[in-house]
Amino acid sequence: MPLSARRWKQFAESRYANEREALEFLREFLPDRDPIFLYSNFEFIADDGSVNEIDALAVTQAGVFLLELKSRGGIVTGNRHPWDWNKDGHIITVDSPLTLANSKARKLAGLLGKQRAFRGERAPWIEALIFLSAPGISVRIPDSERMRICEREPRDKRAGILPALLQRDFYGNESARGPYIDVGTARRVAKALDEAGIRPSQRQRHVGDYVLKELIEENPLFAYQDFQAEHPTTKATRRLRVYNVAGKDKAAHEGVRRAALQEFQILESLDHPESSAHSTSTNTNSALRSSSAASRAKFASITTSASAARR
Repeated sequence: MPLSARRWKQFAESRYANEREALEFLREFLPDRDPIFLYSNFEFIADDGSVNEIDALAVTQAGVFLLELKSRGGIVTGNRHPWDWNKDGHIITVDSPLTLANSKARKLAGLLGKQRAFRGERAPWIEALIFLSAPGISVRIPDSERMRICEREPRDKRAGILPALLQRDFYGNESARGPYIDVGTARRVAKALDEAGIRPSQRQRHVGDYVLKELIEENPLFAYQDFQAEHPTTKATRRLRVYNVAGKDKAAHEGVRRAALQEFQILESLDHPESSAHSTSTNTNSALRSSSAASRAKFASITTSASAARR
């Protein structure tokens, strides 16, 4: 029996058909019994001021799992760090989404643990899983590198997403037994989500003239997040950086602003013949690859970071 409405809370409906279909797959095949609950399409603001979008959070007897959904089909090769993703002869190279998903899981676990629902109790650990949801996708990453990657129905007969969620059957599982989640803990998770002010995912968050899209990179040391951003009129894409200054005093805030201005001025003077192409790459880590237009977009994001993190 599919999950009943009380066990699946959609904070917002996904705008993407493939993502909606993947969530429907989970609803259809997860058992409709305690302590199983599914939460989808929400976001939260962490203690460091970063904005974190969550595709799905699954609570089962085997644990609490943060799911990062990737619906692109094709063939995936690589290792635990970079992936080469081939679809219809078009190959893109991306960083494994597990790093960012792990960061979100830690932040969400920390936030829930501070709520009244877990006063006097330890909140459950939240584990990140990457759900490659496209039917027929072929993952050709070596077993030793296939960390926390789950397909819908793997071609190689390995366990898929459902055994991962219900039995902890996935590569990179540190404990085959794991924590046992009872109905009381599951209900405290639900209450903590409510107390933490979890809200629907804001897919149309703006910074300056740009709409923030996918989170590309997060740097906890320097407290910034890089997003893919799109201009709503010209459809130009840029890599846009948001510095998180939540909880910092005025002097620290001003220091971040000066550093951002200095970066902007340096990038403004550069004119690389391939800068426009590189500025849209999700794998570009060098600031020297950003175009002047991209650097202007970056500066817009930096100077409005305090308010942007809360939109």
